[in-house]
Amino acid sequence: NLEKLHFISSNMQGFDYSKYTEIREIKLERVINLTAVIFNGIPNKEKVRKLELVFCDVLDFDFSGFNALSLLRLSNITDLDETQFNSIPNKQGIEVLNLNGANTKGFDFSRFIRLKELILCDVEYFTAAQFNAIPNKSSIELLDLTSMNVAGFDFSGFTSLKKLDLEDVEGLTKDQFESIPNRNFIKKQISIG
Repeated sequence: NLEKLHFISSNMQGFDYSKYTEIREIKLERVINLTAVIFNGIPNKEKVRKLELVFCDVLDFDFSGFNALSLLRLSNITDLDETQFNSIPNKQGIEVLNLNGANTKGFDFSRFIRLKELILCDVEYFTAAQFNAIPNKSSIELLDLTSMNVAGFDFSGFTSLKKLDLEDVEGLTKDQFESIPNRNFIKKQISIG
């Protein structure tokens, strides 16, 4: 049975997921005609460990059945709303979260307790309150905040960082930078624009 389903620049019109009952990984990038009916028809969503949607229209997609995710990439998705995002179950199991280019207004990050990688480049409406509410920052090894306004972000809890990308950030103060733990250890891996 098929375990990985990857479509890039494909036309999904009429696609039927029903016969693919053992899917563990889904990657859909720049697909067209992917409707909520098609996406919501994915069987056994609880078996999917990796879900990547890139440059897709996700209006009315139901994410509530994906309760085994370890990787979630919703990249360059502008129509993802807070109800959809906040309905994702078992956030505590997600280790890699990539929201590159997403509108994060109202997103609740408080249940992501096992993150190892957090990519938030070019996200819109992301606040210092959201960033500072991320729990267990000490588990995060990769943090990408490219092109973000980081005013008010508290970096002091990120004790396990191995890579930090601050390229083209705005609002970074000297005090914030100096509060980054182990910054000398990760010095060669810090990118600052």
